[in-house]
Amino acid sequence: MKKGGWGTRFGFYLAAIGSAFGLGNIWRFPYILSQNGGGAFVFLYLFLVFVIGMPLLIGELLLGKVERKSVFSALKSLSQQPLAVLSEHPTPYSKLKAYLLKSLPWIGRLSIFLCVLVLAYYSVISGWVLYYLMRIFGLFFHEGTGGVHNILPDLMGSPTSQICFTLLHLSVVTYIVAKDIEEGLEKFVGYMVPVFLILLIVLATKSLSLESAPEAL
Repeated sequence: MKKGGWGTRFGFYLAAIGSAFGLGNIWRFPYILSQNGGGAFVFLYLFLVFVIGMPLLIGELLLGKVERKSVFSALKSLSQQPLAVLSEHPTPYSKLKAYLLKSLPWIGRLSIFLCVLVLAYYSVISGWVLYYLMRIFGLFFHEGTGGVHNILPDLMGSPTSQICFTLLHLSVVTYIVAKDIEEGLEKFVGYMVPVFLILLIVLATKSLSLESAPEAL
């Protein structure tokens, strides 16, 4: 990947929004919400976001701003900083702090491993989305909307299609991240995040117009 940085703060904000509110908010979150208590689950979710998620996010952003490196390189550099904990009279707290600092490179490796797992998971789902788009356009222009219920069964019955569309998604991702940040990721999210926002508004409007909307609320 070429070295570079964000061209504008707005581009960075769009990328942050896109990473926080993605496909799972449309596809999986409503299902999990309905299966786990509705409003109570939302309260617990928001509590964990602000108590755990936000501090971790702010810490990661500050670390990246100071170190100007990848997550693994930044944590490794931080673990090698000279420490006052190596004094002649170490305390239990200083020993714990030294141990945690020495563990930072492993946390960096774990974050990379988790990113690979997320990519493997979302690549399949994103491949489904690409397949849906292709079929929806085909139905709209040629067959009408009568065959929309057959899209998922057709996809599940064709492993070749799943593999091909997963590889197509991975190819697009590879092309974007291989470019400079400003010319690749920043430009891409500049187009896609507004489109995603429009889709959310359309879906929310459609959902609220259904007869069962008052019961769901």
